[in-house]
Amino acid sequence: MPVTRRQFELEIYDEMESLKHMIYLVLSLQKHLAYSEAELLEICKGNDGSRKDQVLQALKALANTEAVEVRELGGEDYYVFNREVDPDTWEPR
Repeated sequence: MPVTRRQFELEIYDEMESLKHMIYLVLSLQKHLAYSEAELLEICKGNDGSRKDQVLQALKALANTEAVEVRELGGEDYYVFNREVDPDTWEPR
């Protein structure tokens, strides 16, 4: 199945695109909160093997677009909303 050029550039596929949208929505609605990787895995039901890898890839892709920012706090990665992007292209608004 073909992917969009942007998906190709970001190295993502449809399932990961859905996860990115879910994570972006959660973080954009809670801009005053930073979520741990474990919390986002739980929200995305990513605690099992393959789904966990997909969620982690989606988090990395979101950080690469600078839609979210990641920082290590107390030995764990936390993610926070960074800037608005167009969720269809992941380009800044």
